[in-house]
Amino acid sequence: MDKPDAQMPPRPTAPKIPLPKGACDAHVHLVAGRDDFPLWEGRVENPAPGPNFNQWLSLYQQHLDIMGFERGVIVHSILYGTDNSVTVAAVRRMGRNFKGVACCPTGRRKHR
Repeated sequence: MDKPDAQMPPRPTAPKIPLPKGACDAHVHLVAGRDDFPLWEGRVENPAPGPNFNQWLSLYQQHLDIMGFERGVIVHSILYGTDNSVTVAAVRRMGRNFKGVACCPTGRRKHR
């Protein structure tokens, strides 16, 4: 089954009231180019065509700068299923002011 392409996010505009020092972007999904990390077969769409991983990180940094965020929480995208490689790479590249939320596989464990 062919999957539709996601659209590029809109370019942010600076808030009318500046954010306080240390403001945190509390939820962002960072993705990569289609060939940068393995996509999950069960996804409902493909990443927006065009940017590769480094370009997505650059776009996100521009977003942070325009909005006034200094910190962020990168939430794993279901585009990659439970392979958290793209999220781990993004958190590492963004630095110490960023944390990540992973997607863990479900498993049925028998209770003893």
